[in-house]
Amino acid sequence: MMSSGHEPSARDFLELLRRRDLLPEDVLSRWEQEISRSRKPLTGRWLADRLIELDYLTPLLADRLLQELSRQIGEVRSQAPAGMGTSRGAQPESAEEVLELTPMDEEPPASRRSGGMPAVSGAPAQPVKEAPVPRSKPRGTVPPAAPPRDQPPSTGVPTAIPDIWAEVESPLVSAEEFEIPAEPAPLFRPRRRNVWESPLFLLGGGALLLLIILLGVLLWAVRRQSADQLLALAEEDYRSGSYTQAIAKFTDFLQRFPNHPRAGMVRVHRGLARLRQAVEAGGDWEETLRIAQEVLDEIAPEPTFKDEARGELVALLPRIAQELAQRALTRLDAQLVSKAEEALGLVMRHIAPSDRPVALLSDIEATLALTRHRLAAGDRLRTTLLEIEQALANRDSAKAHELRRGLLRDYPQLAKDPTLLEVVQKISALERELVRAEPKVLKPATSDWPVAAEHVLLACRGGESSASGVGGQAICAIDQGIAFGLDAATGKVLWRRVVGENLAGRGLPVSPVPLISGREVDFLLVDRVHQELLRLSGPTGDLRWRLSLEEPPAAEPVLAGGDLWLVFASGKLLQLESASGQSRQEIIFPQPLSVPPAVDTRRGLLFQPGLHSTIFVLRVEDGTCVQTVYLGHEPGGVSLPPVIVGKYLIVTVNSGPSQTDLHIFEIRDQGEEPLKAVQVIFLPARLALPPLVSGTRVFVASQGGPAWVYELTPDSPATPLREIAQGNLGPAERQLGLAGKELVPRFAFFQGAQVWVADYQLSCYDVVPLRAALQPKAIRNEGSLSLQPLAVLDRYLFHVRKVLGLPDLVVSAFRVDDAQNIWETRLGVPLVAEPILADQGGTLICVTRTGSVFRLPVTELGKNTIVDEPYITLKLPELQAPLQDAVPLAEGQVLLVMGVGSRRLPMYDPAEPVPRFRWILLAEPLGGKVAPFGPGLLLGTQLGQLYWVHPKDGKLLAEPFQLPELPKRPIEWLPPVVVDETRVLVAEKSGWLLLLDLHTQPKPHFRVQAQARRDIPWDTALALSGETVWGGDRQGTLVGLEIPALRVKSEVELGEAILWGPHSVQNGILAATASELVAIGAEGKLRWRIPADRGIPTGKPLLHAGRILLATREGWFLAIEENSGQVIQAKQLDAPLATGPVLCGNRVVLGGADGCLYLVDLP
Repeated sequence: MMSSGHEPSARDFLELLRRRDLLPEDVLSRWEQEISRSRKPLTGRWLADRLIELDYLTPLLADRLLQELSRQIGEVRSQAPAGMGTSRGAQPESAEEVLELTPMDEEPPASRRSGGMPAVSGAPAQPVKEAPVPRSKPRGTVPPAAPPRDQPPSTGVPTAIPDIWAEVESPLVSAEEFEIPAEPAPLFRPRRRNVWESPLFLLGGGALLLLIILLGVLLWAVRRQSADQLLALAEEDYRSGSYTQAIAKFTDFLQRFPNHPRAGMVRVHRGLARLRQAVEAGGDWEETLRIAQEVLDEIAPEPTFKDEARGELVALLPRIAQELAQRALTRLDAQLVSKAEEALGLVMRHIAPSDRPVALLSDIEATLALTRHRLAAGDRLRTTLLEIEQALANRDSAKAHELRRGLLRDYPQLAKDPTLLEVVQKISALERELVRAEPKVLKPATSDWPVAAEHVLLACRGGESSASGVGGQAICAIDQGIAFGLDAATGKVLWRRVVGENLAGRGLPVSPVPLISGREVDFLLVDRVHQELLRLSGPTGDLRWRLSLEEPPAAEPVLAGGDLWLVFASGKLLQLESASGQSRQEIIFPQPLSVPPAVDTRRGLLFQPGLHSTIFVLRVEDGTCVQTVYLGHEPGGVSLPPVIVGKYLIVTVNSGPSQTDLHIFEIRDQGEEPLKAVQVIFLPARLALPPLVSGTRVFVASQGGPAWVYELTPDSPATPLREIAQGNLGPAERQLGLAGKELVPRFAFFQGAQVWVADYQLSCYDVVPLRAALQPKAIRNEGSLSLQPLAVLDRYLFHVRKVLGLPDLVVSAFRVDDAQNIWETRLGVPLVAEPILADQGGTLICVTRTGSVFRLPVTELGKNTIVDEPYITLKLPELQAPLQDAVPLAEGQVLLVMGVGSRRLPMYDPAEPVPRFRWILLAEPLGGKVAPFGPGLLLGTQLGQLYWVHPKDGKLLAEPFQLPELPKRPIEWLPPVVVDETRVLVAEKSGWLLLLDLHTQPKPHFRVQAQARRDIPWDTALALSGETVWGGDRQGTLVGLEIPALRVKSEVELGEAILWGPHSVQNGILAATASELVAIGAEGKLRWRIPADRGIPTGKPLLHAGRILLATREGWFLAIEENSGQVIQAKQLDAPLATGPVLCGNRVVLGGADGCLYLVDLP
């Protein structure tokens, strides 16, 4: 029943919910029963509040429904007609008896559901009288059809017009609210007429039809407006992040409008809202994955899924996989790994390849791989621990360390695992037991090896002053396997000794070790040739003793307390007496060694780093190992020897590509374990040299530039080393043209408040603690390559270096306090060409590659003589590049050729009253070697012109000759070959060969007599043998061409590159490859070939008494029978050779690569 006013009843509200399909039918039935059982009237508001509490309706929707229902009730009340209480048109008894004013006394329909008006309260129901059937029908009328018995009587309204009461969504009136008093029956009945002819009925029917149409349109608009508004509200909540409200509105929409055209899109958005709500809430990512799987299973079949969910899933699904993968890594949980893989599977299934975040997915895969890797670490750890225990039981510490390194190489996170650290202590304890000292008897020899050949050392000494206070003392420099002793005061070369090429990569020390006793300085050297340790006298180079070694040492010897300590890669440490070379003992370690030990003579302790992991502490007196300290360094991690400062030991460990750790240990006088770790200093660079100690200060320098100075502070036991200065030395590297840069060695000397650093230059720095800086003071010897540690005697510092781009070894002396240069000696420079005999064979002229010219009387060539004052030498600024040739000319003149590209040619002329060079200036860069021709010099330029100039003044002797065709590059001329007085052969590397003839009319000029062009470029110089000129091409073929036609006469294929020759000898030529030496006769056929087992020849051959005399780069002198190729004499010298032999009396002179002249007797 409807309550008074416009407030709807509970039953009306429930009926509205049923028609709107807002609640399931079972819920509506339960509430109908509840309303029926109630004894008091229930309002629509009461029912709406109950449904809101149970989450069936939202407050907003309930208010809208109640307002709509109240408005409809008010509209119906205002439009109700005055005669609403009567019947709506009962069927008359007959058509003829219908009156114009028919009393409305028919009975109304019984209920609203039957389509009629509800009964009016107070109006007694009256039976309907049946109309009598007329005898005849009026014209133009049709009697209405009788209604069926089971239906109420017809209302008289055409059946095509719908009943308005069936379309209204709620009951409009009830009998209780709308009581209409019954009218009394009329006294007479007017004449009846046809009901269809009533104007009132026609007007009312039309109005009723219009009202029905308007109501239909209104209901459609209301329904449409309600769906769009609800969807808009839901979308607004979704966009603002109110996912709970959005989900509720989406659900409400789907329940009310399940067949809406956008229902599929709403289902997708509702699922995405649930997914976003779970992702943004975070926390339980496994539950988030479950929700994602559930949502995707629900919305994936929707047609709008791909378009609506594409962008959202790209942001959500990878996030779920990432969070699961990260938690799997943090917790090392295999189940989370599986969940993360499931999340990745969702990404692969629901996100197109073009939309996937590739970088993020790669990171997720890497995280999962790392997690799987770490999950496997546990099993691997248990297995490895069992294997290590087995190795310990077998007393095999090397195997135990190998197992541990293999485990940490695969699983570095296990480095601090307690069980592994416990096993490491067991390994260290076993290593301590395995160290053993054994007596070792090695007797040194005092007699020296015989000298291979007499020699003369050529050097160039300069400097106007000498170093006072160091007279009688010497310094030692090593280069290319040759050791030189120099007087510390003047730089004069004192002695020379071959010790073999020093190869640091093979564990051989590079530098000499000085042994200072009072004012005497001796040197320890390692002889690679004989694998011996030598002690030489500093001033004379005489042998004190030599000790044969079983294997090459791994590092330089260490001198401590009169004893020498020598380490070997096999894990042996040898103790020797420095004075006699007698061995004391040999200590054998359970692992290899690579750096020398630090010896504390005051406490009698020795600290030897192993190749990896361990530092061994031994007693010096008996070699007993008293402690092993586990440092954990990788093989080669300790590459510099440890040092002792005060009561502390410093060990450097390379802990990364650009990081070094300084481990500081306290050396305790008492207790079973002498070493106690107290401090670690982390440096962001690799060190270039061991820490240097001066008093209580320590200097460390890196390869990249940074350097630090620390000071010992005894009042701070926990941090005994404190930084007092820092600076940047610059990177120790040199530019290698376009090939990049190369690191150079770095050495230093540290004394008090001053640091000298030698690398690509020599630099001096002052230590300024107040500024906490290293302040630059002086720079010397720029553009250098330092070769060995700086030597210091008294107040003088000695720098051993090479000048970049030049072959000589340079030793310089500087005063320490003011960096003033005292003297400089250049030595070890090879000759640029064979020595030249002058003055009818009485003088030997030698030219080095750095431009020093020596004049040596042949009669004074004695045994082991040293010449360190050249007749004349080029100054360093004048030397643009190392010399490439020395061309002998008439009257003892020598032309010095610096090589391709030079524009100045120095000329040595002995006729000059004062030794000096005369310079020939070129208009164009030189394009090849120079050859004498008649009174002048033939030289080709890079622009393709050939000049014939006078050697004294450089004037032209003929018109320049121009090549017929010029390539688009600088011309590279081969050395001209003189055929006779007027003809000369010239060639260019690309393949040109021309025979030029000199004509004097009208002016001197060259004409082409014949020319040839080969497709294969020339790769060697040309050699003339009779009427045939020979050359080698890049395919390893010797080609002979006839003169003058320049037709190919013979070709000899050697099968590999020609490395020496061809050189002319009597009736043929000689040439060599890497594997053989060949001789070709005048007829162009191979005469003989022999293996080049003693090396590749160098310089020019010499034919003497039917024998071919040769020198090889490997240091052999050979005498070969000319016709058969039989080797008659083979003598090995103690250094490589650089020139061919020159006959000098009954001996031959050969130029060595070390700057010496070797004198060999003929057989």
